Amino acid sequence: KCNLIILLGIRGIGKTALALELVNRIKPKFDLIIYKSLHLRPTLTELITEIIEPNIDLHDDITQDNSTYQLSHLKKSLAQRRYLIILDDVNCVFKNQQLSGQYQQEYESYSNLFKLLFSVKNQSCVILISSERIPELSVLTNNNYQNVFPWELSGLGADAVNLLKKYQLKYLHAYRDWE
Repeated sequence: KCNLIILLGIRGIGKTALALELVNRIKPKFDLIIYKSLHLRPTLTELITEIIEPNIDLHDDITQDNSTYQLSHLKKSLAQRRYLIILDDVNCVFKNQQLSGQYQQEYESYSNLFKLLFSVKNQSCVILISSERIPELSVLTNNNYQNVFPWELSGLGADAVNLLKKYQLKYLHAYRDWE
């Protein structure tokens, strides 16, 4: 029932491993599972084209460089089929060595993607993984976003170990190593 999951935390804390374990548990509920890393910094056009072009009618041309048009197609696709989309390394579209969450100039259109994901309810789920806060995340203080689950990982303390045990999630180390 959650359309958007946001995993935040420092590099190497296990955000991607946690997301992939979650994917293994929920994948039967989805028609398509797509994993994309933003490490190579695809433009929004490239990203949306890679996500939905193989799954749309051939007469639809979403490769034109018009993010509003592409976002409209993405919104329609997310409503028509049950996608599970994992976008890893979201922090790569932000400026290096700047205040957190400032987009690099050529990636400012990602802001519209995140706004869309935060506001649309559908049958799909998107998991965003980042070591930096996503600026649009600040709107989540409003209770109107019940379809969004933000989770900031701060370390694997006792509460995290208990959560992993409760849901029988596996991790690279034995639970006793964390206690």
